[in-house]
Amino acid sequence: MVLPLFQSPRLEVRESGCEFLRRLLQCGYFSLSSSLIDHFEQLASTELSKRKGKSTMGKNGFGKALVDRHAGVLGLASCIKAYPYSIPEAGPDILMALADHVNDPAPIQETVRKTVANFKDTHRDDWEFHKKSFTEDQLAILSGLLVSPNYYV
Repeated sequence: MVLPLFQSPRLEVRESGCEFLRRLLQCGYFSLSSSLIDHFEQLASTELSKRKGKSTMGKNGFGKALVDRHAGVLGLASCIKAYPYSIPEAGPDILMALADHVNDPAPIQETVRKTVANFKDTHRDDWEFHKKSFTEDQLAILSGLLVSPNYYV
């Protein structure tokens, strides 16, 4: 019912699917299962490279590979956004999977940046407690995502 929305060629439909799934997870209609996370991680790992001179881009600038990869990132973002003041057991791993896409092309990069910024805002008050869910390496990666680049060094 919800998952086909994530693979729509229209960006606004994919983003609406993300919000819809977030709300379903948040109210407990769906549970955050490993199979759901695996599904989105598989989509997010879709290869974007060109092959033998053929571009992955379609006529609208969104090829199927880019749409699929964005669908996976949006799905993972839904899983994080569904827990605004807590961290699910799989939360640190989901954030690390999102971190792998911070340098992807638009609109994927923007989705990752917005999700991480939202995570930072909603978990700021109890960060001393929440950071115990992460390993030292994960905290280092996360802090790298949360810090804006300084162009005045």
